Amino acid sequence: MEASPNFAQAVFDRTPPFSLEAETAVLGGMLIDREAVTRAVEHLNEAMFYREANRRLYRAMVRLYERGDVIDVITVSEELKKTGEMETAGGFDYLAALVDAVPTAANLEYHARIVRDKALLRRLVEQATQIIRDVYDQGERDVDELLDQAEARIFQVAESHKRAGFVWVKEILWSAF
Repeated sequence: MEASPNFAQAVFDRTPPFSLEAETAVLGGMLIDREAVTRAVEHLNEAMFYREANRRLYRAMVRLYERGDVIDVITVSEELKKTGEMETAGGFDYLAALVDAVPTAANLEYHARIVRDKALLRRLVEQATQIIRDVYDQGERDVDELLDQAEARIFQVAESHKRAGFVWVKEILWSAF
């Protein structure tokens, strides 16, 4: 049920960076504390979860949160049943295990940063692998063009993970006026 291996994993015979413990802590915290959902969405998006089941669970909880619904094991399982994702998200037993695995959501932001950092590292590995591919498949491109492309790929990774979180409306309005 883990993410499918990517090119880097196949070529380098290494597992990409991830922390299932941090993913579990984030999801479990979201299930036991509604405020934890607010803190999680400031730092994470579903693509940052390594495990596919965890991506589906996070997506379902965010949908419930956006609708203003209660988030608990029952409502999340019903949401997953509606979308036909219950089994691919680990089933009811996995949901219940998430709640049991996390005594408090107090450290959720710290755990979310771990999930985010591991996602950033995976993205960096993917882009570095593509840079290596480009170098070996140079073709007619010159070195300066390859360097520009490599720089753009690394810059794209850095930019994609700069998340300021929520911004106060007055700050946006002040600069707009």
